[in-house]
Amino acid sequence: VGLSVYGNYRIATENSKFAMPETAIGFFPDVGASYFLSRIKNNVGLYLGLTGDVLFAKEMIFLGIATHYYHSEKLNEIEQNYINIGSLPKGDRIERKESILIENIQFIDETFQGDIKSIMNKLKKSNFDFAKKTYENLRYRCPTSLAITVELYNRAKKLSLKECLEMEFQLSQKIVYRDDFNNGVEAVLVKKTKNTLWNPKSIDDI
Repeated sequence: VGLSVYGNYRIATENSKFAMPETAIGFFPDVGASYFLSRIKNNVGLYLGLTGDVLFAKEMIFLGIATHYYHSEKLNEIEQNYINIGSLPKGDRIERKESILIENIQFIDETFQGDIKSIMNKLKKSNFDFAKKTYENLRYRCPTSLAITVELYNRAKKLSLKECLEMEFQLSQKIVYRDDFNNGVEAVLVKKTKNTLWNPKSIDDI
C-alpha cells in the first residue's frame, strides 16, 4: 500500500483486500497512511486506521483507493497492453455485494471526528449494531495507538506527503521502544493468542 496507493492507476480484482491493522499490535498506520487516510471522504480513513477493517474491491473503488476493477485472469493481458499502449481498458463490472461500511458511511462521518475519547463515547452511547461491534473492536486495540492515530490523522490534513512521512518516521522511532509494541507483536503476530496487555489499559487512563 505504501508504494502503490500513490500510483495514477490502482487496480483491484476479486482477490484484493485493503487494511491498515497496525493499532492491533501497538503501532500506528504508517507508510504515509496519515496522508492518504486523512484524504478519504466521510472520515472513513480515520475509521479504517483505528479499526483495521478489511476492504474489498467494491469499497476500494467507492473510496478511491483503487481506480480500476478487473477480473484477475485478465491481469497479464492488461499489463502487456499497458506496456505497449500506455492505457487501460474499461473496467469490469463488480459483483453486487452488500457493504456494511458503505451502508453506515453517514454514521462513520458523524462519529469519527474529534479525539479518541469523544469517538469512543459516541460509539458506546449508540444503539446501532454497527456501533456496538465497532466499539467492541476498538476496546481490544492498543489505547495509545488509537489516540496517536487520531492525532496523526487530524494533523496530517494540513500537511504535505513529505511532512507526513517525516512525522511518521519520528514517531515510529519512539513507538517501537514501547512495551505495547513488543507485547502486541508477540501476542498478535508471533503467538497469535491476541491476549495483549496494554499500558495504559484504557483510553481513559491516557
